[in-house]
Amino acid sequence: MKKNWEEDLKIFRNGDPPEVRFWWEYLLDYVEHKRIEDFHAFLYYYEEKLNTITMGYVQRYAMYGHFLDLKMVRVEAIWQAAQQYKPWRETPFLKFKEEYAGISWTNTYARRGRVIQFLQQANTRN
Repeated sequence: MKKNWEEDLKIFRNGDPPEVRFWWEYLLDYVEHKRIEDFHAFLYYYEEKLNTITMGYVQRYAMYGHFLDLKMVRVEAIWQAAQQYKPWRETPFLKFKEEYAGISWTNTYARRGRVIQFLQQANTRN
């Protein structure tokens, strides 16, 4: 049985919501304490923006059917960048992730899947 695509839009928003705070506060808590609960709370509140960004790539590269693949690659890139992030440098996290850590979500795991290889090829054509 095929899964309803709308379920992919809220994979991190299941169960009771965490205390209402800004998403970056949860991310900073994760960076400081390395508690997976903080990272999950970050994803809970960041998921709508994550969906919007991911859907942009799905539409731009006509990768319908790969929404969840692309979304999870982005989550993994964010998690990897959070391992290296130093908040005391006062660089916004998303800027750090893209520029300073050298972790672009379109090439984070190119060795692991065709979805990412396709994106790299498409990026070189544009």
